Amino acid sequence: MKKIFLTVFVLMGIFMFSLFIPHLTMAHSPVKVNKIIVSPVPFKAGNTVSISVEIENTARSNYGCVGTELFKVFLSIWKSDVVPGNYLWSTSQPLTAVLGPGEKRTIAFSANWTVPNIDPDKFIFEVIGPRCPPDEIVDGAKLSFLRSCSYFPIARMEYIRIRKIDIGK
Repeated sequence: MKKIFLTVFVLMGIFMFSLFIPHLTMAHSPVKVNKIIVSPVPFKAGNTVSISVEIENTARSNYGCVGTELFKVFLSIWKSDVVPGNYLWSTSQPLTAVLGPGEKRTIAFSANWTVPNIDPDKFIFEVIGPRCPPDEIVDGAKLSFLRSCSYFPIARMEYIRIRKIDIGK
């Protein structure tokens, strides 16, 4: 009985470890999203909102692939929860120069968002940082604005990690 239990336990351990091997071999973008900046705050239906983000290259070397499809900061806005039926709007802003080691940069989106005349409990601003091939994992952040008479940000920003499969090729 002990041999069977030990064998099953070892096989389960090997199986669980094998699930994590692909994640160990995936390259990770060194760029992280530090801040999401929304103006005006608070905002309400009909307002035009401008958005910018602060990103940081956490690597000790330059990072960038200027002119490629993925070397952009991506923004999506959702109502209530980040699920397919709640998607409202998105835009992206290309980076025009590589990021130096440890460099922080504020990126202003050229497109502005007009707050729709709908009544969700919150709006969620989701930002995904840039990446260069062969990086497959990229960091991002979400900032939620809760409804009262206007929409106010909640106290903290959530950080997220997204694989290439989740954002397309």
